[in-house]
Amino acid sequence: MVPTYEKVGPLIPYQLGDFVPVRSEDGEETGFRASEWKDGGVTMLDHANISDFPAGDELEAEHAGRIEYCMNMLDQGNPFFLWKERFVEARTALYRDGKYGAAVTLSNTASEVLLDGLLSLLYWESGKNPEEVADVFAEGRLARRVKSNFSELLGGNWALDGAGPVANWFHTCYRLRHRVVHGGYSPTRLEAQTAIDATFSLSIYSCDRLAAKKKKFPRAALMVIAEEGLRKRGKWCHFMRDFVRDVAPVEPSWQDASHAWRSEMYDALLSGD
Repeated sequence: MVPTYEKVGPLIPYQLGDFVPVRSEDGEETGFRASEWKDGGVTMLDHANISDFPAGDELEAEHAGRIEYCMNMLDQGNPFFLWKERFVEARTALYRDGKYGAAVTLSNTASEVLLDGLLSLLYWESGKNPEEVADVFAEGRLARRVKSNFSELLGGNWALDGAGPVANWFHTCYRLRHRVVHGGYSPTRLEAQTAIDATFSLSIYSCDRLAAKKKKFPRAALMVIAEEGLRKRGKWCHFMRDFVRDVAPVEPSWQDASHAWRSEMYDALLSGD
């Protein structure tokens, strides 16, 4: 196993020594050796490969509803919970474990879960028949989905070449993951960091585009970025306030309905293989 920076450990003991040259029989200098070792010390590395300890007060009763909501998302395999979990795992692989290849593959997994989860949510809200669009989600077609389907639904720049967060993610995360998985490539720490950053930028861009299309996809916007995210982007408006007040309370659970739609879609996709 390659001893990456994070794998070494946070504390490194050392000794000091006086070095003298080592010469061969013909007098040629071949290296150095320590003539005498002296007391040294300990140096600390600036990384986080130590166990995390919870800090702060215990959760209060007012947060119980949020915990229950998140547990429900986890039980359903909700992609908007799972993508964040994979993203946290990618950061852990990089910053704590020093596993740069794992950080790249987990970053790409996080982005794929996010993109497919968002696309299925958009199709659900659009009223698409899950069986009719199942082929869109076929394995190995993510790049095609990104180029065509997202642009059609959310607008913006979803090109895989050129500049922008989508193209940057495609080259520094998606393609790098293929080199790691299929080519046995060992990425550098900088490449792993870049892949994580590109995944995060892609998530921000996806949410920005969803916020821009809030009137077309109000349910998806509220489920993914909520009122707080819309306010941060300056997209909270009379339309959304009226929708939350008049429409949302009288409709069945969007989370349950979208989960059922996604299950039907994947059942149709698997049955066609």
